[in-house]
Amino acid sequence: MTTHLILYGDSPFLIDEAVKKYTNEWQKPVELLPKKLSAEDFLSTMQGVSLFSAGGTAYVWHDPDLLGSTGDDDAVSMCSQALEGATRHGHHVVMVCRGNLDNRRKMTKAILAHATAQPCMQLKEWEHEKWLSWVHSRLRLASDHPVDSGVAEALLATIGYDYGSLTQGIRNLFLYVGEAVPTIADVTACNAKGETSVFDLLEALRSGVNKKSLGLLRALLDSGEEPVAMIGLISSQWRLYLQILDGLQRKQSFAAMAKAIGRQPYYLEKLSGEVRRGYTVDTLIKGLSLLHMADVAIKSGKQGPKEALLLALSRV
Repeated sequence: MTTHLILYGDSPFLIDEAVKKYTNEWQKPVELLPKKLSAEDFLSTMQGVSLFSAGGTAYVWHDPDLLGSTGDDDAVSMCSQALEGATRHGHHVVMVCRGNLDNRRKMTKAILAHATAQPCMQLKEWEHEKWLSWVHSRLRLASDHPVDSGVAEALLATIGYDYGSLTQGIRNLFLYVGEAVPTIADVTACNAKGETSVFDLLEALRSGVNKKSLGLLRALLDSGEEPVAMIGLISSQWRLYLQILDGLQRKQSFAAMAKAIGRQPYYLEKLSGEVRRGYTVDTLIKGLSLLHMADVAIKSGKQGPKEALLLALSRV
């Protein structure tokens, strides 16, 4: 996991999105450091919080004067000690530099020994069009019907310009909509900016049905997601897991498995480890049966939708 970062570039939007992304991933309290904080005060701050913040804190430091300074040997040493201390105590430091990063400076070199530099540059129009064309091609491969061009734009806007994240996002989108043609509203639902999203649930389900996945499902239902839609989503995910485990039992190669399932071999290989740890064939068959019974109970009016779904998952 990335510990410390320098985010730099000419796009305030991309920088802000990167700050949100990492602070959300770290799931720690966020505190802002003052722009004019000296190396000595930086070291003192990192040492002081370590006594009281056992769980760690994410520190965001906008345009630190320290980053642009030449830095004498004492200041460079103190800055290195501060970042080393922050790492030991589980803290994260994000330095935000709106502009270019001069990595020839002694201070910058010292910081980069402990941090990762990430550019956040505004894409040129032709670069954006290239990304858009790639997403369109992926959507065409995944759907038997034409998909509105706005869906590709929405995916780029909500997920960002990253091949791995976009590939996963498109997979999650089609798991969410099932046989239907995805819309912009579906993209928004799968990548909700709130506390819980469908993506979070899909990620959690890879490790099995546990307190985390049940809690995420409950949160999604409480936020208005339709239980019947969730049954379809989870069933699709579990059918995929069942195909993977069946292929592994029959000693299929991931290439052969990918051809039969219609997924990329690398994706199936990566997913298989988590699925093997979280499920067995019998567990998945039982789970699919329970979801089917929950669907029948909901549509016949024998049980409330939320109650039926949560009860089915808790019995897996």
